[in-house]
Amino acid sequence: MRLKLLMSATLLLLAGETHVALSEEASDIPPAMQAALVTRIIEQEKTISAKPDIRIGIFCSDETACRELLYAFKKSSARGVKINKSPFEVRLLGKDELSDPGVDAIYIMADDPDIVGELIKTTRKNKILSIAGINAEAYVHAGISVGLTTVENRPKILVNITSVREEGREFQTRFMTLVKLYQ
Repeated sequence: MRLKLLMSATLLLLAGETHVALSEEASDIPPAMQAALVTRIIEQEKTISAKPDIRIGIFCSDETACRELLYAFKKSSARGVKINKSPFEVRLLGKDELSDPGVDAIYIMADDPDIVGELIKTTRKNKILSIAGINAEAYVHAGISVGLTTVENRPKILVNITSVREEGREFQTRFMTLVKLYQ
């Protein structure tokens, strides 16, 4: 219950600050809210959230959107936001880094299915948590572990249980009761 209240409060606070109506894609969610949701999702993963420092990579098709997301993550980090008391570092990933990105989680904002397919192989091989911010339902069905989307103007988190296991990840039980699960 506390987790649900915390996530709801975060969403309401951010939605109130932005005055933006959400649509059917996470890419339409303001960058500050995306950053807050992604950090909350990572916080619920048992292995990553226990690390002393956490590395997040962002891979985007749209360079402007990437920079806005990076700014939102860095701004929240500068304000002292932590993931279970651990500081986090965020950086943009280039195509040349996809085979070994050196991060704990990747937030994917790419609309190229071939690149997403390559990322799925990389995240499974290197045990990296994958989170999709666009085409979430399709990408979660394809093998991305977590998808961030909206339904009826409300953020929705999708989780592919099989992919989570293949990436060597495990989420808190309470978190799993709040998301839409896929096999």
